[in-house]
Amino acid sequence: MIAYGRLRVRLQNAFDDTSDEFQWQILEAVQTAYRDIATDHVWQTLLEEVTQSSGVLPADLERPVLYVQDDTDYLQFAISETQRYLSSKLFNWFPDGAVSTPLTFGADGVTVINGTTFTSAAPDTDFDATSSTLVGEYIQIGINEGIYKIASVTNANTLVLEDGFRGADLSDPSTPAALTGQYYEVRPRGTLRIAFTDESGDALTSTTRKAWYQRRPLPLYNDYDQLLLPGNCEAVRIQAFKMLLEGAKYDNDALKQNAAYMSAIARMKPLHPTVGRQRMPRDRHGNVIMYGRSRAPERTDSQGRSLIGL
Repeated sequence: MIAYGRLRVRLQNAFDDTSDEFQWQILEAVQTAYRDIATDHVWQTLLEEVTQSSGVLPADLERPVLYVQDDTDYLQFAISETQRYLSSKLFNWFPDGAVSTPLTFGADGVTVINGTTFTSAAPDTDFDATSSTLVGEYIQIGINEGIYKIASVTNANTLVLEDGFRGADLSDPSTPAALTGQYYEVRPRGTLRIAFTDESGDALTSTTRKAWYQRRPLPLYNDYDQLLLPGNCEAVRIQAFKMLLEGAKYDNDALKQNAAYMSAIARMKPLHPTVGRQRMPRDRHGNVIMYGRSRAPERTDSQGRSLIGL
């Protein structure tokens, strides 16, 4: 990992431009490159383990990785909705659309840069009355890219965030430290949902299902904000450098960065390797041999005859 400020200084030196305007251009380029690369691979520093009590996924989810049925430790297998009644797996999951109505919303949100307190004088739903529902949920504030987790509810009009609110409106660098009149949504529209079923297609419910997913990183704003990627994040710097060159109309110079970028991203990925699919053991007839908690299917020989005792 590396602090954003180190990348900013290197990019400023490359262009010999330390103006405030160019600093905001650097922030936007680095932020875009960071977000793109963060979704390119399953990075261990962005992997989150949660206990899921409903079919609504965390709003900061970029991609699901693994689900485990809590009471048996069986894996949940990914299927499509059309396979619900066709899958032979004991535990399955499939995408189930997205949230269309937030838990609560408003247009008078107030917060400060790097602050963890968020207030609203007239939320659609009283914060305090729904505190048990809101704690652990996520809020999106204004046009900020961040999805912020709610740590606690102070009163009917005040929420406490786990992380400080990062950043101003990049289209208007003069944004004051205190932001007012912000539109916000708790459990924002578009938050994904999934459904769990057994081999018969019947819905499975659980209040303590274990889930692993890759989360969206919080935006960068301060020089000390860390890029949660391995190594010195050279791929982020090169991609941001390329975008800044394109913005300055140096298209040919930007194209020359492609090889360096591919080399840098290739060096980063082995630092956080993903485990490949294991080879499944088979008997002399080619049938998969199941062990432990895996459910063994009916065994047949090469002629389709049932084999007893295996």
